[in-house]
Amino acid sequence: MTYATAVKWVVVAAGVAMFSTQAQAISRYNSKSLTCHKAHSLIAQKGAVIIRYRSKRNRTLTLYDRFVANASKCAYGERTAIKTVPTSDNNACRLLFCRPSTNGGGRRSFGGGVKELCTIDGFRN
Repeated sequence: MTYATAVKWVVVAAGVAMFSTQAQAISRYNSKSLTCHKAHSLIAQKGAVIIRYRSKRNRTLTLYDRFVANASKCAYGERTAIKTVPTSDNNACRLLFCRPSTNGGGRRSFGGGVKELCTIDGFRN
């Protein structure tokens, strides 16, 4: 094996390790085990979390989404939008998630992110 080939393998292995570590690093929570305020606090602290919750239409179906602190946590071509999830103290806790932009453009955000939502929901960080 030549030196150039060995370097290529090291770079590829490092890249794979980095992406697999990132994918495992995101925290997961059950919405009913959190208060709305705790969900906002965790998202603000970690930047992004996965929250599982029951479907409103089919109570036997568990759904999940990645909720974010602000638009900087979204991929290019995505923007933040509000989704409500049931928590232990609020059946409609408002959280930000990333969704594709309608025009395919760059990042757009709902307001100021988690801090603004916390104020709207009556919480202060």
